[in-house]
Amino acid sequence: MSNRLDGGGLHSDGLDGGTSSSTAPARSGPAREDAVLVVRGLEVSFEAGHRTRTQVLHGVDLEVSPGECVAVVGSSGAGKSVLARSLLGLAGEGGARAHVTADRLEIAGRDLARASERTWRRTRGRTVGLVLQDALGSLDPLRTVGAEVGEPLRLHVRTGRSARADRVAAALTDAGLDDPRLRVRQLPGELSGGMRQRALIASAIVTAPPLLVLDEPTTALDATVAAGVLRLLGRLREEGAALLLITHDLGAVARVADRVVVLEGGQVVEEGTTAQVLMTPSHEATRSLIAALPRGPKPQPVSARPDQVVLSARGLRRTYPVPGGKVDAVRDVGLELRRGESLGIVGESGSGKSTLARLLMAAERPDGGEVRLEGQEWSPAPESRRRDRRGRIRLVPQDPLGSMDPRRTVGRILRDAGAINDDAVSRLLVSVQLDPTVAARMPRSLSGGQRQRVAIARALATDPEVLVLDEPVSALDVQVQAGILDLLAVLQAERSLAMVLVSHDLAVVRRTCDTVAVMSRGEIVEQGPVEAIWASPEHEVTRALLSATGT
Repeated sequence: MSNRLDGGGLHSDGLDGGTSSSTAPARSGPAREDAVLVVRGLEVSFEAGHRTRTQVLHGVDLEVSPGECVAVVGSSGAGKSVLARSLLGLAGEGGARAHVTADRLEIAGRDLARASERTWRRTRGRTVGLVLQDALGSLDPLRTVGAEVGEPLRLHVRTGRSARADRVAAALTDAGLDDPRLRVRQLPGELSGGMRQRALIASAIVTAPPLLVLDEPTTALDATVAAGVLRLLGRLREEGAALLLITHDLGAVARVADRVVVLEGGQVVEEGTTAQVLMTPSHEATRSLIAALPRGPKPQPVSARPDQVVLSARGLRRTYPVPGGKVDAVRDVGLELRRGESLGIVGESGSGKSTLARLLMAAERPDGGEVRLEGQEWSPAPESRRRDRRGRIRLVPQDPLGSMDPRRTVGRILRDAGAINDDAVSRLLVSVQLDPTVAARMPRSLSGGQRQRVAIARALATDPEVLVLDEPVSALDVQVQAGILDLLAVLQAERSLAMVLVSHDLAVVRRTCDTVAVMSRGEIVEQGPVEAIWASPEHEVTRALLSATGT
């Protein structure tokens, strides 16, 4: 039977809720009669042009029943996202031709092993909802949020305009977005990354499909919002939805999944109840995933750091217009960062973290206040007075691929950034633990972890004093995360770098940073040494964030 398609930390207390009572069925036997999703012998390979096929999935068996959440975990490149897209007839997107075969592929009793594209279009959105991790790329930037979330209803459900608007508002509320009547009028670009992700979740649940496939749904969310989304998924599960959760967040797995499937090299290498797999893993791939979780405080430096303040802000304010008024994204923010010190900026989605990072970089002009770099005026000074100092503060973005010219090799990208010759390029690549031969490769040919290392190398090309890192590991699996965090620690020690780390992952902040600033509604509501705040948080927002992650 064949179908070709072209086209937070882990804690033992997170394993409650009955997950240990689930039993893993024998996948070689018959599927459970009530199963919403049944997959047997799924194989996926890709080809581009006349090249040899590359097989990504090898004989994957899977099933999910109503009221059950099955989590799929694995290292980067294990085939998790290919599996997710294959279950919606989307494996071939991105220019590569996909060859998909399965002995059996059924969703809600419908045989889709030989489904046409027309059948898949009727299935997507109504019978199965998909939530991808790339919210910005999945939402049309020219359509309002209301139009995007309402599109599945328009296509699949006969209802009047008023009833449709009510269902859209309810879905946005369920997904954790405040003020849905305002959000429906906004464009995706006017929302924070976490808000866009929640809008994408709303579009997937608005038709109440029997199966939800969620590919890293909490990756871009802060701890409290992620906890809210997981509660939502738990409620949907209790109401009878079948959930397939693909994630590198083992904390999320512990909270919401009944069973866990571990992929490695495109094959299922371990499967069982959540308690069995996470507490007593039998396969080395599973043990490696669990061992890579960020835990505990940052190791103490060998020597004391100098007290020189290299970056400071005072009275920073930034206001944006929104439909019906304006919003203060940053209000009266002040901070200091010393040489060799790392400052974490945390807060709920929309609290102003990324806006503050852009103000520190002088990528945006503040409406009030100032930023000083190495004691000199930095912003709102005119660019003509900043230009020769731009290399002293560099950004490492969340999406390195989106910030690199896809037509240029890694070597050319690094030379353009300030590495004046091939020897300098090689030294930079070695400094971020990459082989110098990577210089000849194109960004799209690299893994996510390799691209993030190239982004760090690019930032280091001008020998900066300060690195501003905006969610640098949020899209990476835990093993790659661990490698990047270890690399940053080495670079900081070797170069006395000062770092500003914007992150929603409090475990990462605790492992990486010396001090932390907690933001809420554009203000810093609490700041100080990381361990002091972890031990005795004073503000309710801080307590809520720590409670949501259990760190």
